[in-house]
Amino acid sequence: MRDPNEPHIGKYRFIKTIGKGNFAKVKLAKHIPTGREVAIKIIDKTQLNPTSLQKLFREVKIMKGLDHPNIVKLFEVIETEKTLYLVMEYASGGEVFDYLVAHGRMKEKEARAKFRQ
Repeated sequence: MRDPNEPHIGKYRFIKTIGKGNFAKVKLAKHIPTGREVAIKIIDKTQLNPTSLQKLFREVKIMKGLDHPNIVKLFEVIETEKTLYLVMEYASGGEVFDYLVAHGRMKEKEARAKFRQ
């Protein structure tokens, strides 16, 4: 049973913030019925101009149609008047950019192993 005081959206309970940008943040969350961890991108629509908002919805439409083992899956979109929540597969390995900042340049052999499709 969900505690109504815990931060949540729909059937997802927020755990912690794992990323942040100008108009959005990404939170690690748990799907309450299954216990599955997901990443939820929370986008403040009020901060976007009409052109950016249009591009965002086009990107979401494209993401909904993608199904590939090497692409993060978009499970669900929850929209309110001011906010768009993109519920996505949680990739615990993190961002490639963050890896490069932490470890420096990647050797070709290592890159081939990580990016082989």
